[in-house]
Amino acid sequence: HVTGETDTLQAFYARTNTMVPAIRHVLITGGGGIAYWLLGLINRKRFTIRLIERDRAMADLVYQHYPWLDIIRADGTDQQVLEECNIQNYDAFISLTGIDEENVLASMAAARSGVPKTITKVNRTRLLDLLAEGELQNILTPQQIVADEVVRDIRALDNSQGSQVEALYRLAEGQVEALEFIARPQSRVLGQTLLELDLRPSLRLVCLVRGREIIFPTGKDQIQAGDRVIVVASGIRLQDLDDILGGRA
Repeated sequence: HVTGETDTLQAFYARTNTMVPAIRHVLITGGGGIAYWLLGLINRKRFTIRLIERDRAMADLVYQHYPWLDIIRADGTDQQVLEECNIQNYDAFISLTGIDEENVLASMAAARSGVPKTITKVNRTRLLDLLAEGELQNILTPQQIVADEVVRDIRALDNSQGSQVEALYRLAEGQVEALEFIARPQSRVLGQTLLELDLRPSLRLVCLVRGREIIFPTGKDQIQAGDRVIVVASGIRLQDLDDILGGRA
C-alpha cells in the first residue's frame, strides 16, 4: 500500500512501470443488492457501464431505477458471453453474483483477457487464503466490511469523550489497520512537533487533513485541533488518538 501526493504517486508509478489507465468503461456481472447500491453511487457521465444479469426479474428491477444502464440478460460468468461483450475492451470488471466460485472464475477470465482492474465479491472468508496468491486484484468481502464497521462503532462507544476512531480499514488480512481520528482540543498530541512526540514504533502517521489541505507530515509538523489524522498501525489496538503515544508525552 502506497500513499503520497498526486504528482509524487504518478512519478512513482511511471518509474516502476505500474501506471494503470484511467477507468472509463466498466462491466458488472450480477445485479443484486451490492450492484444496485453501487450504480447509485457511480457518476454515469464519467463512466460507461454495462451490467450482465441472468435473472429477468432482477434485470427489470435494476432497469426501472437506472434506465440509462445497458443491461444484458445472460450468464456473466460464461466465458463465451464475456467474449461476446468484448471483455478485453473494458477498463474494469466487477463480479458481484451470489456464488463465490463463479465470481472468482469470471474475474480470472477477465484478468486473462487483459482487463486492467478486477473486483471480486467473495462471501466465504475461508476462501481468502486460497485466493491470496492468485490472479485476483481486489476482493470484496461483505462479512469483513460489516465486521470492520462493528469494530469501529464499538471503539467509538468505548471512548465517546475523546478523539475516537472516525474510520477504520483493515489491510493485509487484518494484520494492519488504517485509522482516522479527529484531533480534539484536549488531546495530548497537540502543541509539539511529531519529532518531539513519543510515538509508538509499531505505527506510522500517514497524513493530516487540515480543512481542504492534505499534509504528508515531517518531523517538524504539528497536529492541530480539528485535524483529521490518518494512522497505520500493526499489532496494537488504538481507540483514541492519544494511544499513538508511547508514554513520555
